[in-house]
Amino acid sequence: MDPSVLACLGCAAALAAAAPPAASEAPFASSIDGVELRPEVGTGIYGYHLTGNLGVTSFSVRLLDTRWLLSWDGAAELTLGAVAYEHPYYAVYGAQANGEAEGGLRLAPAAPLSAYVAASLGAGASAITQSGVPLDGGAAGNNLGSFGGPLGHANLRPGFGLSYLDAKQSLVAEAQLLGELDSPQADLPAAGYFGGALHLRYDLKDSLAAIGDLSYAATPSFSNPALGTETSLGRWTLAAEAVKTLGRGFFAGLGISVGRTATTIAFTGGPSYVSAAPLDSRIWLLLGYWP
Repeated sequence: MDPSVLACLGCAAALAAAAPPAASEAPFASSIDGVELRPEVGTGIYGYHLTGNLGVTSFSVRLLDTRWLLSWDGAAELTLGAVAYEHPYYAVYGAQANGEAEGGLRLAPAAPLSAYVAASLGAGASAITQSGVPLDGGAAGNNLGSFGGPLGHANLRPGFGLSYLDAKQSLVAEAQLLGELDSPQADLPAAGYFGGALHLRYDLKDSLAAIGDLSYAATPSFSNPALGTETSLGRWTLAAEAVKTLGRGFFAGLGISVGRTATTIAFTGGPSYVSAAPLDSRIWLLLGYWP
């Protein structure tokens, strides 16, 4: 072969090696975040509510160092609306924030489908009250049950499952252990819950985020020697949310959450009784602008 041809081939190879990686080789990253308006309706032990929630939200996922997958979702909002119970309705207002972040390790980073181990941390807080009552509840002390405030929770979820990842999409499916600490509600004491969950998350690069969770957790039994009883709480929750960009910086989404808490009271040497609280359910629409 002509030496000049060999020289040209060598130069081409050197230039290709020095060239920056193609866009498709860049680490996966996806974000949908911005200002949002989130109308919500729901029902629970407090009655029925209708609120408008205005704030900021974020749904993001990042691949770090070819094998570490970091994802998060959350929102911080101001709330204004109404609750109906014994009276036609009364106005409520306040603020709330919640979020969850997960770090996971893809055990076979070079393959699209990989075994996956992860741990997530979540937290939330709300201070929502009716007109004329302080945000700390005052003498009424959290009289809106699971809707009002002040309320707070924090959870830890180690998990194991599968991760599918390519240049355009990320899918994670996990079985998780669940530990959660909740502040007291109007009808429930502060409690620690332990159980398990199934978690699913799908992200289409800068276009779609969909998250689903199914969980069950229960408290350890606590005794009342005076009454001769052992009491425990059990709770199941189903939640799902999907958010889609609409072009020119806009996005929209839909979410639902349904759950119920049951109290089991067992008498020493006697029968047990189970009392379930009313269903706690919420459905919301998400409308936002993504700069």
